[in-house]
Amino acid sequence: MNDTQGIETIKTLVGLVLVLLPCVLFVALSFRKKPVHAALGLLVCMLFVAVGIITTVEALKFRAMTPSQHLAAANAAINIRDWNGAFQHLDVIKAQFSATREWQLLFEEAREGLVAQRLREEYARHLATRQPQTPTQQINSALLPLPYVMRSGAGVLGYDSDFSVVMLRRSTNGMTCIATPPGENIFDVACYKESFLPIVLRMRELYAQSKDQADVYRTVDTEIKAGKLLLPDQPTIGYLMVGSMSGYDAFTHTVGKEIKSWESIHYPYKTAAQIGLPEEGAVHRNMPYVVASGTFWCHVMIQKDDTGSGSGVEP
Repeated sequence: MNDTQGIETIKTLVGLVLVLLPCVLFVALSFRKKPVHAALGLLVCMLFVAVGIITTVEALKFRAMTPSQHLAAANAAINIRDWNGAFQHLDVIKAQFSATREWQLLFEEAREGLVAQRLREEYARHLATRQPQTPTQQINSALLPLPYVMRSGAGVLGYDSDFSVVMLRRSTNGMTCIATPPGENIFDVACYKESFLPIVLRMRELYAQSKDQADVYRTVDTEIKAGKLLLPDQPTIGYLMVGSMSGYDAFTHTVGKEIKSWESIHYPYKTAAQIGLPEEGAVHRNMPYVVASGTFWCHVMIQKDDTGSGSGVEP
Protein backbone atom coordinates (compact mmCIF):
# COMPACT_ATOMS: atom_id res chain seq x y z
CA MET A 1 0.00 0.00 0.00
CA ASN A 2 1.48 3.38 -0.98
CA ASP A 3 1.24 6.69 0.95
CA THR A 4 -1.82 7.84 -0.99
CA GLN A 5 -3.66 4.61 -0.27
CA GLY A 6 -2.76 4.83 3.43
CA ILE A 7 -4.10 8.37 3.73
CA GLU A 8 -7.33 7.41 1.95
CA THR A 9 -7.75 4.40 4.26
CA ILE A 10 -7.39 6.62 7.36
CA LYS A 11 -9.96 9.05 5.91
CA THR A 12 -12.41 6.17 5.39
CA LEU A 13 -12.02 4.91 8.97
CA VAL A 14 -12.36 8.40 10.44
CA GLY A 15 -15.53 8.94 8.40
CA LEU A 16 -16.99 5.68 9.70
CA VAL A 17 -16.27 6.67 13.31
CA LEU A 18 -17.90 10.07 12.80
CA VAL A 19 -21.04 8.38 11.45
CA LEU A 20 -21.28 5.85 14.27
CA LEU A 21 -20.50 8.19 17.19
CA PRO A 22 -23.79 10.17 17.07
CA CYS A 23 -25.68 6.89 16.75
CA VAL A 24 -24.06 5.45 19.89
CA LEU A 25 -24.73 8.65 21.85
CA PHE A 26 -28.40 8.56 20.78
CA VAL A 27 -28.83 4.99 22.07
CA ALA A 28 -27.08 5.79 25.36
CA LEU A 29 -29.31 8.81 26.03
CA SER A 30 -32.50 7.03 24.97
CA PHE A 31 -31.83 4.01 27.20
CA ARG A 32 -32.13 6.18 30.32
CA LYS A 33 -35.62 7.42 29.42
CA LYS A 34 -37.36 4.85 27.21
CA PRO A 35 -35.82 1.38 26.81
CA VAL A 36 -38.16 0.61 23.85
CA HIS A 37 -36.87 3.61 21.94
CA ALA A 38 -33.36 2.58 22.86
CA ALA A 39 -33.95 -0.92 21.46
CA LEU A 40 -35.25 0.50 18.18
CA GLY A 41 -32.33 2.90 18.07
CA LEU A 42 -29.96 0.00 18.68
CA LEU A 43 -31.40 -1.90 15.69
CA VAL A 44 -30.99 1.16 13.49
CA CYS A 45 -27.42 1.59 14.72
CA MET A 46 -26.67 -2.07 13.98
CA LEU A 47 -27.96 -1.58 10.46
CA PHE A 48 -25.75 1.49 10.02
CA VAL A 49 -22.79 -0.44 11.43
CA ALA A 50 -23.35 -3.32 9.02
CA VAL A 51 -23.61 -1.02 6.01
CA GLY A 52 -20.62 0.97 7.19
CA ILE A 53 -18.48 -2.12 7.68
CA ILE A 54 -19.40 -3.55 4.27
CA THR A 55 -18.72 -0.22 2.57
CA THR A 56 -15.41 0.23 4.39
CA VAL A 57 -14.26 -3.31 3.58
CA GLU A 58 -15.11 -2.85 -0.11
CA ALA A 59 -13.33 0.51 -0.17
CA LEU A 60 -10.23 -0.97 1.48
CA LYS A 61 -10.24 -3.92 -0.92
CA PHE A 62 -10.50 -1.53 -3.89
CA ARG A 63 -7.61 0.60 -2.64
CA ALA A 64 -5.45 -2.46 -1.96
CA MET A 65 -5.80 -3.81 -5.51
CA THR A 66 -2.66 -4.15 -7.62
CA PRO A 67 -2.42 -2.67 -11.12
CA SER A 68 -2.94 -6.14 -12.63
CA GLN A 69 -6.08 -6.62 -10.55
CA HIS A 70 -7.42 -3.21 -11.59
CA LEU A 71 -6.79 -4.05 -15.24
CA ALA A 72 -8.52 -7.43 -14.89
CA ALA A 73 -11.47 -5.74 -13.16
CA ALA A 74 -11.65 -3.15 -15.96
CA ASN A 75 -11.76 -5.92 -18.58
CA ALA A 76 -14.50 -7.69 -16.62
CA ALA A 77 -16.49 -4.43 -16.49
CA ILE A 78 -16.10 -4.03 -20.26
CA ASN A 79 -17.56 -7.51 -20.77
CA ILE A 80 -20.75 -6.54 -18.92
CA ARG A 81 -20.80 -3.10 -20.59
CA ASP A 82 -20.17 -1.29 -17.29
CA TRP A 83 -18.26 1.60 -18.85
CA ASN A 84 -18.17 3.77 -15.72
CA GLY A 85 -16.78 0.90 -13.65
CA ALA A 86 -14.14 0.17 -16.26
CA PHE A 87 -13.00 3.79 -16.42
CA GLN A 88 -12.91 3.93 -12.61
CA HIS A 89 -10.38 1.08 -12.47
CA LEU A 90 -8.32 2.49 -15.33
CA ASP A 91 -8.25 5.94 -13.75
CA VAL A 92 -6.84 4.39 -10.55
CA ILE A 93 -4.06 2.76 -12.58
CA LYS A 94 -3.19 6.13 -14.08
CA ALA A 95 -3.40 8.07 -10.80
CA GLN A 96 -1.54 5.65 -8.52
CA PHE A 97 0.61 3.39 -10.64
CA SER A 98 1.93 5.47 -13.54
CA ALA A 99 5.25 6.31 -11.90
CA THR A 100 7.01 3.84 -14.18
CA ARG A 101 7.04 3.95 -17.95
CA GLU A 102 5.74 0.35 -18.11
CA TRP A 103 2.54 1.04 -16.17
CA GLN A 104 1.94 4.28 -18.06
CA LEU A 105 2.10 2.38 -21.36
CA LEU A 106 -0.16 -0.33 -19.92
CA PHE A 107 -2.74 2.26 -18.92
CA GLU A 108 -2.70 4.03 -22.28
CA GLU A 109 -3.04 0.77 -24.18
CA ALA A 110 -5.91 -0.47 -22.02
CA ARG A 111 -7.78 2.82 -22.11
CA GLU A 112 -7.35 3.09 -25.88
CA GLY A 113 -8.97 -0.31 -26.30
CA LEU A 114 -11.85 0.65 -24.02
CA VAL A 115 -12.42 3.93 -25.84
CA ALA A 116 -12.49 2.08 -29.16
CA GLN A 117 -15.20 -0.28 -27.88
CA ARG A 118 -17.20 2.55 -26.36
CA LEU A 119 -17.07 4.57 -29.58
CA ARG A 120 -18.32 1.58 -31.57
CA GLU A 121 -21.26 1.23 -29.18
CA GLU A 122 -22.21 4.91 -29.38
CA TYR A 123 -21.35 5.68 -33.00
CA ALA A 124 -24.96 5.39 -34.21
CA ARG A 125 -26.10 7.81 -31.50
CA HIS A 126 -23.45 10.32 -32.50
CA LEU A 127 -24.54 10.15 -36.12
CA ALA A 128 -28.14 10.75 -35.13
CA THR A 129 -27.39 13.79 -32.96
CA ARG A 130 -24.60 15.52 -34.89
CA GLN A 131 -24.89 16.40 -38.57
CA PRO A 132 -21.98 17.45 -40.80
CA GLN A 133 -21.28 21.14 -41.04
CA THR A 134 -22.00 22.87 -44.31
CA PRO A 135 -19.26 22.61 -46.97
CA THR A 136 -18.26 26.22 -46.31
CA GLN A 137 -17.99 25.63 -42.56
CA GLN A 138 -15.93 22.49 -43.11
CA ILE A 139 -13.60 24.28 -45.53
CA ASN A 140 -13.04 27.23 -43.19
CA SER A 141 -12.31 25.03 -40.17
CA ALA A 142 -10.09 22.57 -42.07
CA LEU A 143 -7.87 25.40 -43.35
CA LEU A 144 -7.09 26.72 -39.86
CA PRO A 145 -3.73 24.95 -39.41
CA LEU A 146 -2.29 26.48 -42.59
CA PRO A 147 -0.54 29.85 -42.84
CA TYR A 148 -2.86 32.45 -44.40
CA VAL A 149 -0.82 32.63 -47.59
CA MET A 150 -1.41 28.92 -48.28
CA ARG A 151 -5.15 28.70 -47.54
CA SER A 152 -6.57 30.05 -50.79
CA GLY A 153 -4.96 27.29 -52.87
CA ALA A 154 -5.41 24.33 -50.50
CA GLY A 155 -7.87 21.55 -51.18
CA VAL A 156 -10.27 20.21 -48.52
CA LEU A 157 -11.60 16.73 -47.84
CA GLY A 158 -14.87 16.79 -45.88
CA TYR A 159 -18.05 14.85 -45.31
CA ASP A 160 -21.32 14.61 -47.23
CA SER A 161 -24.80 14.38 -45.69
CA ASP A 162 -24.43 10.57 -45.59
CA PHE A 163 -21.04 10.95 -43.81
CA SER A 164 -19.05 9.70 -46.80
CA VAL A 165 -15.70 11.41 -47.46
CA VAL A 166 -15.88 13.87 -50.36
CA MET A 167 -13.56 16.38 -52.00
CA LEU A 168 -15.08 19.75 -51.06
CA ARG A 169 -12.43 21.76 -52.85
CA ARG A 170 -9.52 20.73 -55.07
CA SER A 171 -5.99 21.87 -54.37
CA THR A 172 -4.05 24.22 -56.60
CA ASN A 173 -0.93 24.42 -54.43
CA GLY A 174 -0.31 20.77 -53.56
CA MET A 175 -1.75 20.94 -50.01
CA THR A 176 -4.99 19.21 -48.94
CA CYS A 177 -6.69 19.60 -45.54
CA ILE A 178 -8.99 17.11 -43.80
CA ALA A 179 -12.02 18.34 -41.85
CA THR A 180 -13.08 16.99 -38.45
CA PRO A 181 -15.36 13.91 -38.78
CA PRO A 182 -19.03 14.53 -37.79
CA GLY A 183 -20.00 13.52 -34.26
CA GLU A 184 -16.52 13.91 -32.80
CA ASN A 185 -15.96 15.63 -29.45
CA ILE A 186 -12.41 16.43 -30.56
CA PHE A 187 -11.54 19.20 -33.00
CA ASP A 188 -9.05 17.43 -35.27
CA VAL A 189 -8.02 19.02 -38.58
CA ALA A 190 -4.84 18.42 -40.55
CA CYS A 191 -3.23 19.41 -43.84
CA TYR A 192 -0.68 17.42 -45.85
CA LYS A 193 1.09 17.44 -49.17
CA GLU A 194 -0.97 15.59 -51.76
CA SER A 195 1.91 13.20 -52.40
CA PHE A 196 1.76 12.04 -48.75
CA LEU A 197 -2.03 12.15 -48.32
CA PRO A 198 -2.71 8.51 -49.39
CA ILE A 199 -0.60 7.32 -46.44
CA VAL A 200 -2.57 9.47 -44.01
CA LEU A 201 -5.95 8.42 -45.39
CA ARG A 202 -5.02 4.73 -45.28
CA MET A 203 -3.97 5.05 -41.65
CA ARG A 204 -7.24 6.78 -40.77
CA GLU A 205 -9.17 4.06 -42.55
CA LEU A 206 -7.43 1.36 -40.50
CA TYR A 207 -7.88 3.23 -37.21
CA ALA A 208 -11.60 3.57 -38.04
CA GLN A 209 -11.70 -0.23 -38.09
CA SER A 210 -10.56 -0.18 -34.43
CA LYS A 211 -7.11 -1.56 -35.24
CA ASP A 212 -4.38 -0.73 -32.76
CA GLN A 213 -1.27 1.27 -33.65
CA ALA A 214 0.95 -1.79 -34.12
CA ASP A 215 -1.56 -3.29 -36.58
CA VAL A 216 -1.88 -0.03 -38.49
CA TYR A 217 1.89 0.43 -38.78
CA ARG A 218 2.39 -3.18 -39.86
CA THR A 219 -0.34 -3.03 -42.51
CA VAL A 220 0.76 0.28 -44.01
CA ASP A 221 4.43 -0.78 -43.97
CA THR A 222 3.54 -3.97 -45.83
CA GLU A 223 1.50 -2.08 -48.42
CA ILE A 224 4.31 0.44 -48.99
CA LYS A 225 6.86 -2.33 -49.51
CA ALA A 226 4.44 -4.14 -51.84
CA GLY A 227 4.04 -0.99 -53.95
CA LYS A 228 0.35 -0.51 -53.12
CA LEU A 229 1.11 2.79 -51.38
CA LEU A 230 3.70 5.20 -52.75
CA LEU A 231 5.89 7.44 -50.64
CA PRO A 232 7.14 10.81 -51.89
CA ASP A 233 10.86 10.88 -52.69
CA GLN A 234 11.51 13.96 -50.53
CA PRO A 235 10.46 15.18 -47.05
CA THR A 236 6.93 16.60 -46.80
CA ILE A 237 5.23 18.85 -44.28
CA GLY A 238 1.97 18.62 -42.40
CA TYR A 239 -0.01 21.13 -40.34
CA LEU A 240 -2.47 20.06 -37.65
CA MET A 241 -4.70 21.35 -34.87
CA VAL A 242 -6.15 19.11 -32.15
CA GLY A 243 -8.10 19.83 -28.99
CA SER A 244 -11.49 19.87 -27.30
CA MET A 245 -14.37 20.82 -29.60
CA SER A 246 -15.34 23.44 -27.01
CA GLY A 247 -12.27 25.40 -28.10
CA TYR A 248 -13.59 25.89 -31.63
CA ASP A 249 -16.12 28.62 -32.50
CA ALA A 250 -18.04 27.45 -35.57
CA PHE A 251 -19.54 30.90 -36.17
CA THR A 252 -16.32 32.90 -36.25
CA HIS A 253 -14.06 29.99 -37.31
CA THR A 254 -11.58 30.76 -34.55
CA VAL A 255 -9.92 28.54 -31.96
CA GLY A 256 -9.11 29.10 -28.31
CA LYS A 257 -6.24 27.96 -26.15
CA GLU A 258 -7.84 24.51 -25.77
CA ILE A 259 -6.71 23.80 -29.33
CA LYS A 260 -3.02 22.97 -29.83
CA SER A 261 -1.23 23.46 -33.14
CA TRP A 262 1.75 21.62 -34.64
CA GLU A 263 3.77 21.37 -37.80
CA SER A 264 5.16 17.98 -38.82
CA ILE A 265 8.00 17.31 -41.24
CA HIS A 266 7.87 13.74 -42.54
CA TYR A 267 11.05 11.74 -43.20
CA PRO A 268 9.87 8.17 -43.96
CA TYR A 269 12.13 5.44 -42.58
CA LYS A 270 14.68 7.92 -41.21
CA THR A 271 15.83 7.67 -37.60
CA ALA A 272 16.08 10.42 -35.00
CA ALA A 273 19.87 10.01 -35.08
CA GLN A 274 19.94 10.51 -38.85
CA ILE A 275 17.78 13.63 -38.58
CA GLY A 276 19.75 14.97 -35.64
CA LEU A 277 16.90 15.51 -33.17
CA PRO A 278 15.83 13.71 -29.95
CA GLU A 279 13.01 11.18 -29.92
CA GLU A 280 9.58 11.83 -28.43
CA GLY A 281 9.63 11.69 -24.64
CA ALA A 282 13.30 12.64 -24.34
CA VAL A 283 12.64 16.40 -24.30
CA HIS A 284 9.83 18.78 -23.43
CA ARG A 285 7.15 19.05 -26.11
CA ASN A 286 7.89 22.71 -26.72
CA MET A 287 11.08 21.59 -28.47
CA PRO A 288 11.21 19.77 -31.84
CA TYR A 289 11.27 16.00 -31.44
CA VAL A 290 11.02 12.90 -33.62
CA VAL A 291 7.99 10.59 -33.61
CA ALA A 292 8.04 6.98 -34.88
CA SER A 293 11.77 6.95 -35.56
CA GLY A 294 12.81 4.45 -38.23
CA THR A 295 9.28 3.85 -39.57
CA PHE A 296 7.34 5.12 -42.58
CA TRP A 297 5.57 7.50 -40.17
CA CYS A 298 8.81 9.08 -38.90
CA HIS A 299 8.34 12.82 -38.55
CA VAL A 300 9.57 15.85 -36.64
CA MET A 301 6.92 17.53 -34.49
CA ILE A 302 7.12 21.29 -33.89
CA GLN A 303 4.56 22.79 -31.53
CA LYS A 304 3.44 26.33 -32.31
CA ASP A 305 2.93 28.88 -29.56
CA ASP A 306 0.41 31.18 -31.24
CA THR A 307 -2.62 28.87 -30.94
CA GLY A 308 -5.67 30.62 -29.55
CA SER A 309 -6.09 33.40 -32.06
CA GLY A 310 -6.35 31.45 -35.29
CA SER A 311 -9.06 32.27 -37.82
CA GLY A 312 -10.25 30.33 -40.82
CA VAL A 313 -11.34 33.49 -42.65
CA GLU A 314 -8.87 35.26 -44.91
CA PRO A 315 -7.70 38.66 -43.55
